[in-house]
Amino acid sequence: MATLSSSRFYDIVERIFAPRRRSNHVIFDICKVEYPAVRRLAENSVPSSEAIDQTWLQRAELCGHDAVVRFLSEIRFERPKIILALFVDERCGLIASHEIDTSDNFEVAKALAQILAAASHHHARGVVLASHEFNRVLAVDERRKKLTLELYRKGAAIDVFLLDHFVFTNGAWKRMFVVRETGQA
Repeated sequence: MATLSSSRFYDIVERIFAPRRRSNHVIFDICKVEYPAVRRLAENSVPSSEAIDQTWLQRAELCGHDAVVRFLSEIRFERPKIILALFVDERCGLIASHEIDTSDNFEVAKALAQILAAASHHHARGVVLASHEFNRVLAVDERRKKLTLELYRKGAAIDVFLLDHFVFTNGAWKRMFVVRETGQA
């Protein structure tokens, strides 16, 4: 009585459930997955907590003016008309960097949107801006100044704070933006 009949119904049931029995991963027991990318993702191993902690501890810490200048000097930041945005977490640990093109026709609103979108994407709490002036003079371009002030104001509204803006000129890094004690830039 407990044996399967050779009827067509049992053949159909066997064809439906047989592939599921041969899978070697739990997710494939639930549903049939035909996409190779999904299969590779499900079969990848999860890094250990020690490996995650080690990666986290090896990131650059940008606490203070000297640490930022040291970091910027090491990365050979030499491209003209580019502002480098460095995104940091609440402990000033570097999360990521993003280049913003500030060529002659750049729009402040677009550059600001790029910086804030990247900061949101990386869950950053702070931004440090850096640029390189090749004419050896600290150029106070009105659009860059406006970008810095708008980032300071609009970033604070979403809890992404502009920490500093450095400009490399005459062989040294100079600060273009300093937060005063009254909260004004």
